[in-house]
Formats: sequence, C-alpha cells, structure tokens
Amino acid sequence: MRQLRSSPRPGPGDVLRLIRPGLRSRRPYMGAGSPEALARKYGFSLDRLVKLDSNENPYGPSPRVLEALARPLPYHRYPEPDSETLRHALAEYVGASPDQIVVGAGSDEVILLTFAAFLGPGTAVVELVPTFVMYRLTAEALGARVVTVPREPGTYEVDVEKVIAALGPRVKVVVFCSPNNPTGNLESERTVRQVLETGAFVLVDEAYYEYCGHTFVPLISRYPNLGVLRTFSKWAGLAGLRVGYGIFSPEVARVIAGIKPPFNVSTAGQVAALESLADRDYLMSTVRKTIAERERLFQELSRFEFLRVLPSAANFIYAEVRRGSARQLTEALAREGILVRQFDVPPPRGGIRITVGLPEENDRLLEALSRLEPED
Repeated sequence: MRQLRSSPRPGPGDVLRLIRPGLRSRRPYMGAGSPEALARKYGFSLDRLVKLDSNENPYGPSPRVLEALARPLPYHRYPEPDSETLRHALAEYVGASPDQIVVGAGSDEVILLTFAAFLGPGTAVVELVPTFVMYRLTAEALGARVVTVPREPGTYEVDVEKVIAALGPRVKVVVFCSPNNPTGNLESERTVRQVLETGAFVLVDEAYYEYCGHTFVPLISRYPNLGVLRTFSKWAGLAGLRVGYGIFSPEVARVIAGIKPPFNVSTAGQVAALESLADRDYLMSTVRKTIAERERLFQELSRFEFLRVLPSAANFIYAEVRRGSARQLTEALAREGILVRQFDVPPPRGGIRITVGLPEENDRLLEALSRLEPED
C-alpha cells in the first residue's frame, strides 16, 4: 500500500507561516495618542495641552452619566448579552424597531461586524477618499479588496457615476461617511439613493449626526440594502467607554447580531449610553455650543491666507494648507501645545483637521496661528 507523503509541519519558531500572508506585515492603526504621551513628547503639562485632534466632545459626558457610574454597579456579573434595554431606548431615539439595531463596542466594532457579514477573500468594498481610514483597514483585515474612488478636488463631493462605474461583480459594499471625516461635508441623498438602486449594500456612517441633524435612517424601510452607523463617542462624550450602534433592516440586523460576540458592550458602557439618552436636552445644549463655536472658528480661520477652510457639518473643520505643508504646520502647532490632525489631501501640501474645542481652546489655536508664517 502506497504511503501518502505529507508536507512537514512548521516548527514553533515558524509561527508566522500559519498567519494569513496579507496580515504578516500589518501594522496597528495609530490614533492621535494619549494626552499623557503627547504632553511628554512636546514637553507640556497636561493642563497646557490643547487637544484638537480626535473629534471628541470637549464638554464631556452628561452629569447623569458621572453620577450613575459613581454608584455601585454589578461589575462582577456579565452585562446584558445583546444590550436589550439599550436597543429599546435607541429604537425610540432613532425611530426604528429594536430588532433593527445592533450595539457594539464603539462603531468600529459595528463596522467590523457588518463587513464580516458581507466581505471576505474574493470580495471588494468601495471607499470614497479621503475618508475614515477604518473602512479600509477593516476590509483588508478580512481579506477583501478595497476599490478607491477619489472625491472631487476642492469640494470633496462624490461623483456617483464614478462610484457606479466601480461596482464590479466582486463589490458587495459601498461606504459613505456623512458628514465625511475629515472634510466635514454631507453626502447627497440623491447620490446615496442611486447607489442603493444598484443593489450593492450601502453603509452610511453618521458618527456626527447630532451636529447636523441629517440622517438616512428613514430610507431603510424602502432599501433593506442600507445600513446606518451611529456612535456615543462624539455628541455624548463617551469616547472612552466605546459604545456605537448600527441600524439595519431586520433581516440584516439578525445576521450581524448572529456573529456578534456576547457581552460585547460593558455594563458601564450600557449604563452610560442609557443615561445619555435620558439626558438629551443637556447633551444637545453642548452640541449647540459646539456648532456656534464651529461657525466662529470657520470665520476666524478663513482670515489666514495660508489656509483654505472648508464649511463643515460636523464637530471639526478641515483646512487645506496653501503655503508650506500640513506636516510642518501640525508640528509647529504641537510645539505650541496645540494638537491637530494632519492629512495628505490635497497633494502636495495636504490639510489639517481641527476639532472644535472650548472657546478658550479655539482662541489659543487662533493666537498660535497668528504667530506662524508658513513658508514655501
């Protein structure tokens, strides 16, 4: 009887051979960094650091959240496995039914779960650049191909004809971000509808919904191939607790919930989200303050000749750099203790994304910019 010859198994030292080839050289996503690390890097005390690089709510969470988390909670017990109480409260907030909602540890997890339901090796997703980088990173981690459709220079609007032309047979998902991160502009409902009519699954990220009031959620009843993402990280000031959610058709939500890990949202996160929804009046008052500051900051930034400032519907402003480079400007501001986010769009100079901070933080930014004179 002939014996089958098998390939030798890798030894313990060859563990990387067992990892998918596309992931072996992958590097972790690097966010803006902790305030402590940034203060050490640039030699500032924490109270002198102006952090305008992560689109956080400078007013923090609702006082009700702080009071609730100060009380004893059953941390020794697992949280609700499917965030049922929170899903019911969210259903009332967004105008959907609880069986349409999936809650995750931040909207990043909901992106991962949604992509896992639709994408894998041999499939593709369309991204509309520049946009939030996690769409690309998540798709690549799942083995999917990323098809890039550039936004229109200057306006950063989406050319729907280019999107539709990119929809090859392997494309399963198209992702819109509205308002778009980092450029701050809203997506056109007509554009989104046209892509929905192609039958592709369309995911609209509405992380900054509360700052603009424009939503695509009502379209889900007509288009079951539409999903909408939201988060508590921005308007509710819960970035450190990681609570996000998606609204889908019931059939899609059922599939995504079926691959979601149980107990994925902590007890503290669920309690904080519920208290935030119960204290919407307070939180929306801080949103209105941010919007007022956004408009003031837009007017003041527009006075600098070395910046081209874009209107924004979010809690940040994007400014193209006209002299010098975005990298140089970001470093110069960091040396002043002011942190903004640098991007390479448009080439070659790039741009900076500025989170709208407290009035006194925005004033420090403006004062620092007035002392800078970028050179070509």
